[in-house]
Amino acid sequence: MKKKYIIGLAIISVAFLYLVWTSFKTSFQFALTPSEFISKQAEFADKSVKISGLVGRGSINANMTDYNFLLSDDLGRIHVHYKGIVPNTFREGAEVVATGRFNPANNIFEATELLTKCASKYEAKY
Repeated sequence: MKKKYIIGLAIISVAFLYLVWTSFKTSFQFALTPSEFISKQAEFADKSVKISGLVGRGSINANMTDYNFLLSDDLGRIHVHYKGIVPNTFREGAEVVATGRFNPANNIFEATELLTKCASKYEAKY
């Protein structure tokens, strides 16, 4: 009887560890800069990617909950489309992390999630 419990516990433990491993594997994803994404674009085809950059000055085109803007760094920029409610701190020049997929047909990054960095007034002063 004890042997059955040990085997059952081992199977449950292995299944639990497998589920934990696969969920961590998909959730730990580093954000790429626009220039890094552009240089490795083929590598990320049909994959969900996080891109981090600054919202370009004068690039926000909004219509209710439909947003188009440029996300840029020092070396590159990418056109982003997002449909949904943006965070309160979303504005030109804000640091944004966009999660989504790149659509090569129209060269637009289709974001499904937007995160903005908190304003600098919340950072500690040194």
